[in-house]
Amino acid sequence: MRFPYYFPYKADSMAAYATVMTEFVRRVRHLTDSTGRARGRAILLSARVPSSLRGCTYLGADPGKWAREGLIDFLAVAPFLSTETDIAAAEFKKACPGIPVYTGMEFTIGARQMTRQEKRAAAALLYASGSDGIYLFNYFVAWDAGFEADIDVLRELAHPDSLVGKDKLYTLAIPRYPVPGVSLPDQLPLVLAKGEEKSVILKTHEPLQPRSGVLRVECAGELLPGDLDVRWNGLALGRGVRPENPQVFPEKIWPSLPVRENMLEFAVDPASVKAENQIVIRSGKDMKVEWVHLGVRH
Repeated sequence: MRFPYYFPYKADSMAAYATVMTEFVRRVRHLTDSTGRARGRAILLSARVPSSLRGCTYLGADPGKWAREGLIDFLAVAPFLSTETDIAAAEFKKACPGIPVYTGMEFTIGARQMTRQEKRAAAALLYASGSDGIYLFNYFVAWDAGFEADIDVLRELAHPDSLVGKDKLYTLAIPRYPVPGVSLPDQLPLVLAKGEEKSVILKTHEPLQPRSGVLRVECAGELLPGDLDVRWNGLALGRGVRPENPQVFPEKIWPSLPVRENMLEFAVDPASVKAENQIVIRSGKDMKVEWVHLGVRH
């Protein structure tokens, strides 16, 4: 999954390429089994694959076959360099019976470091989709960037029950480096002409109703109150205001904080928060929506 292309893409050749890849996995399995027997202990084997079965097929990978033939002990389903919160773990569970499926969280979501509340929200959604656990990637970047790594939050990510009743930040972002044919479909950016409206779907997982909610819409340029009309699950949210802080939950992040002048904030009734929420945005001028955040407090 680090620059994930293994074969020259030809639609009529990918099934044959998948056979080649399966044979490679089988050879590795034989190696781990023989080495494990020599050492007197089992050596587990996993694979890290794209975040959809469609993406796996596109690359010539068949994790379902690997699982059914006992070639792998668990599966890591991961995005490429930008956290995807809508990975359908259930489809992998169905295709790969009998083995755990872990879903991946990157150091970043879009082009920014994930905050503690974003990590909670992403993990809650991934567990809700059927994930057996969370797989982390690139988290050493915090140290490389000179920041203190948030170790405490990792204990919360270890089990879905630890995330219930915690403040979260659900985020839609432009993927940092989307891989054609491999990455999940994008909802952002939204390019809007003056007077035009478009919508996005924001998923949440909140077994306990939050105490409050706030929606932020962030654009490529400056926003003024009145530039956006927003409906949340059919409810008009009223006039947006420029937030006092560039983040819903302040935290030092890499590479830089959001620009406060480029966003508007709207109060959201926590009782209106659903598992899938439709956000309709109508613009008062030409604009490009680049981020959508829902912060919930308990």
